[in-house]
Amino acid sequence: MIKLNVILGLIKKDLKVTRRDPVTFTAACMAPLILLFISVILFSGDGDKWPIGLVVESEGPYSQELVEEIQSAKSNISPYFAIITMDKDKANELAHKGRLTMVINIPEDFDEKFAKSNSPSIKTYQYNVNTDMSKNTRLRLEHVLRNFQDKYAGESIKNDLVSPEFQTTFSDDTPRKTYIALGVLIFSLMFGGVVFGSSIVVQEWEETTIKEVLLSPTSKWNFIISKLLSSSLLSLTIFFILLLINIFIFNLHIESHIAELIVLILIVVISSSAVGILLGLLVKTNRITLPISIILSFAFFFVSGGFSSVATLPELARNLNIIIPPSYVYESIQDIILFHVVGWNYVNSLIIWIILLIIALPASYISFTKSKI
Repeated sequence: MIKLNVILGLIKKDLKVTRRDPVTFTAACMAPLILLFISVILFSGDGDKWPIGLVVESEGPYSQELVEEIQSAKSNISPYFAIITMDKDKANELAHKGRLTMVINIPEDFDEKFAKSNSPSIKTYQYNVNTDMSKNTRLRLEHVLRNFQDKYAGESIKNDLVSPEFQTTFSDDTPRKTYIALGVLIFSLMFGGVVFGSSIVVQEWEETTIKEVLLSPTSKWNFIISKLLSSSLLSLTIFFILLLINIFIFNLHIESHIAELIVLILIVVISSSAVGILLGLLVKTNRITLPISIILSFAFFFVSGGFSSVATLPELARNLNIIIPPSYVYESIQDIILFHVVGWNYVNSLIIWIILLIIALPASYISFTKSKI
């Protein structure tokens, strides 16, 4: 039989328990706020304008009109393009790093050819890391060129549509499914390390086996290192399963720099596990560690370019990308597998994640020393 006074008593008890456990309450509030921030502000805050480089080598009136057309082109949401730089060297550098979707170069003879009805072309360099982005960028540029051409439809200047000459990073566009699958593979390295690292530590408290550990004569470093290795092995197991899926289903090919790739993978997995162990020692409950790990890992996946190229992200996301450690891992592994190069992203990634390991291990030891049964 339902009794209202019993129901009210249980509600009162639950509210008191929640008040005594502010961490759980805070986590419950923060999860939707973080997701709201990521989905609405971070990825929709400034519309859909894509960063490009615009190099103008012609000084005539027609090239300036084309520049104005590129600058003013927009959809019902936002401008088509955000012109990041007009410096040729800077634009090419940013494009090769994947920070620009395209570099548009209006050549020196553009005005002369256009005035003589010789149908000039413009040169472009595109970071064609996935088919969807490449297609949309080209369609936007072609729409701009058609609008520019229509201005002179009734005049004496008769040109065919000004055509772009496309030059791309790869001979073929990287399929979107391959790009995202690679991002998920990289995601599994850090996510697995943090989740397994925190979980195997928390289990000691939740199953009350920590009492035996603390009362035993074993070294605390033995405890931490054993957890570090266990977590790393579990994470690598997940990683290799996903790697096989990527190779046989999503056509992922690892052609060169295999030794460098293995070194980076091992350092990232071990460092991620160390961060997870520290998190577990600080919180000691999966009710908190798992939501934190999941929310932050998914956030880093999007902001670091795991789902879509950094060049396609809004300005706020691109700025955050520079300061968060996971972004360097994404770009380093993408460089090796997609570009077949080892560059400064790789070096920076090694340095950052080794520093994280050096910080996390002593912090874990101190936290474990202060732990109580």
